[in-house]
Amino acid sequence: MAQPTPYPPHRPARHRPALGSVALTLLMVTLLGLLAAVMVAPRLVGAVPLAVPSNSMQPALAYGDLVMVQPVEPEQVRVGDVIVFRRESGAEVVTHRVVDIVEWEGEVVELQTQGDAAADRDAPITRDQLEGRVAYSVPLIGRLAQQPWLLALVVAVGVVLAGTTALALFAPRAREARALATSRVPASSVPASHTPASHTPVARVSAAPMPRCRRADVGEAR
Repeated sequence: MAQPTPYPPHRPARHRPALGSVALTLLMVTLLGLLAAVMVAPRLVGAVPLAVPSNSMQPALAYGDLVMVQPVEPEQVRVGDVIVFRRESGAEVVTHRVVDIVEWEGEVVELQTQGDAAADRDAPITRDQLEGRVAYSVPLIGRLAQQPWLLALVVAVGVVLAGTTALALFAPRAREARALATSRVPASSVPASHTPASHTPVARVSAAPMPRCRRADVGEAR
């Protein structure tokens, strides 16, 4: 007897996430990591990130650039350094270059500053108005600091993309594992029609005994 053809196990289709979605998510995560490194890491060494509020320092610094301000003593400042100071009112913060230093008996008394794009010098500042010296700058990132809602939007988009990509990567694998587990049917639930011939029980048929002929019966028949 021919054996029935076994049914192949069910293999669910593999769903691969779109390459563009993964690339976009990696890009957003990288940008968020750089943003965190730029804005958080300097604080660990005492630096303070500030956004440039004007174009008075072009081309060195432009509006929206992010500068890292390192606290220094006035005696550490040199002509040509870019410093951050407060106006006499204490409200406005200015980022300009030092063009002259006035000292008295080895102590800095006044600092003269001027913007690279400005025609005139600023009013002299005292040592108490000095906030620090610019260590380095990052273009355009300061605009995020100036617009908290924009920074929150970038972070939210990055989190959503990261979550979406994680679901696209791991959810199909979980569904596939569940589908493979349910496709393995126990042997007890297999119908009898699919049972192999070697395991099909065969009923034994016994032949009926033939009646014996007696001699007398044979003679009478003749």
